[in-house]
Amino acid sequence: MKDERRSHQCHKDGCDSEAIWQMFVRMETFTYGGNWLPLTGKTTVCVCHKHREAAVNAFLSERNLNALERSFKRENLQMPGPWGYKFEFADLREHRVN
Repeated sequence: MKDERRSHQCHKDGCDSEAIWQMFVRMETFTYGGNWLPLTGKTTVCVCHKHREAAVNAFLSERNLNALERSFKRENLQMPGPWGYKFEFADLREHRVN
């Protein structure tokens, strides 16, 4: 049985607050043929207000960026530079059904 409260909890380890933000990542890349490609990634990361910066830092971790780079290479895309990420947070409360 699914724990309804846990499904709405902040994803930061040890945090018991309600998750109210879902993270999106916008980036731009190029194919190796030189074609520009804007991308928007809807993440599964949902956090409270206090842990938005921690979510961004986790995305920018060396381990995560290495995994992202492998994915880009499989798709024949160039890895965006470190300055090429824009993070946005959508308010989950606008979409929740009580």
